[in-house]
Amino acid sequence: MQNKSQLSKVIDPKITVEEFLRQRPNAVPVFIRHRMVCVGCWMSRFDTLADVAWNYNLDTEQFLHELSEAGPTRAPTHPA
Repeated sequence: MQNKSQLSKVIDPKITVEEFLRQRPNAVPVFIRHRMVCVGCWMSRFDTLADVAWNYNLDTEQFLHELSEAGPTRAPTHPA
């Protein structure tokens, strides 16, 4: 069994919120539960997961752990 730190390492904290949510749409409720306005925010294409954890005074490891439990990763898609 993996501990919280090992699970959170699966998610790159430097990925932008926009790209992360594109890959893992099942994680939207995690953002909502923390009352984050990242979903649909124009800054989501620039802010990383680490940025928003800091902006919302969240423990980055805990936040990444919650995101990792939110559901499976979808294969990245690239716009045509």
